[in-house]
Amino acid sequence: WALARSLCGSEAAFVKEMNKDAKRIGMKNTHFNTSTGLPDKTHYTTCVDIAKLMAKAYTNATWRSVFTSKNASNAYYRPKGGNQLWMSTLTRMRVHQHIVANPAIMGAKSGYTKDAMYCLGSLAMVHGHLIATVTGKGIPTAFGPKKVTLACALVDHNTLIKDLVDHYKSLTLYSRGQKVKTFKIHFGVVDTYTY
Repeated sequence: WALARSLCGSEAAFVKEMNKDAKRIGMKNTHFNTSTGLPDKTHYTTCVDIAKLMAKAYTNATWRSVFTSKNASNAYYRPKGGNQLWMSTLTRMRVHQHIVANPAIMGAKSGYTKDAMYCLGSLAMVHGHLIATVTGKGIPTAFGPKKVTLACALVDHNTLIKDLVDHYKSLTLYSRGQKVKTFKIHFGVVDTYTY
């Protein structure tokens, strides 16, 4: 909220920019109504759109550095005189829920609202391709505690990424600049066309 006011003068102006950016990157099923992401009747999105947002955000070096780090500190907010330390979602899950992410997963962000329930978005690099995985509507398990549900979401992400690593490989059909075929052109400015 404070960042929204600082950048655009008001939360409403910031949200307007958020919606413009969402449309620009192809988030066709998203409408922001708040800068925080907290529930609102006209505030909605999909897992596909959040995956698009994460993939776009990954192109920003600062965002990528924070998202893929194990921990981050904030020198501007100093509770009791020290720096605030934020544990990444993956580090928090490893420490508190004793579950380790697939090594291909570079970063993750968890969230919860009453409507969306338990959500997890992660980015992985598999065979040189950026893979964005987003799951939502995670419901409480028979075990009850929230931590088990979030751990289950990471298990789902681990399973999906492991399947990609184990069963799909990149295949090069043609090398960059490789000539594939030459056509003769009749009555043209040039005699042949090669692609």
